[in-house]
Parts: sequence; C-alpha cells; structure tokens
Amino acid sequence: MEIKAETCARCARLNSCKKVIKIAIEAEGGVWTGGRHTRGGGYTKDAEKYNAAVVLGWRVLRYPAGLVGNVVDDLKVLMAP
Repeated sequence: MEIKAETCARCARLNSCKKVIKIAIEAEGGVWTGGRHTRGGGYTKDAEKYNAAVVLGWRVLRYPAGLVGNVVDDLKVLMAP
C-alpha cells in the first residue's frame, strides 16, 4: 500500500506511513536481482527520501524481502509504553 506523506515533498511515496506516530515502513524490493533500490539512481533517490523523512522527525524502517516478517515485532517494540 502506498500512502502519500503530505508533510514532505521529497518523501512523497513511502510504502506505508502512520502520521500520528511518524513511523514509515519501506519494503526494499529487488535487492538480490539488481532492482531499483540497489542501482545508483534509485539508491540515491531512496536516500534522499529517507533522509528527508528523518529530518522531519520520522522513523524509517527499511525491510528487504528476507526481513519483512520482522515488521510486526519491530512495531510492537517501538510502540511499547
């Protein structure tokens, strides 16, 4: 699911974000097949997007395919009182 993050022009397309708690989740595709996230231009644009989100106070969690299963556990830790 793609949700537009209106608060940041450079991070306009994070895979998922929750504005109330400022946590963005990015699924990094193609890391083993030379996909966009690992090639020069794509990697650079992703870095700009992630850095812009962090500067605005967001926490960005990045997951390649092999780590997507960790999302729920990571969110539980981040949201624990």
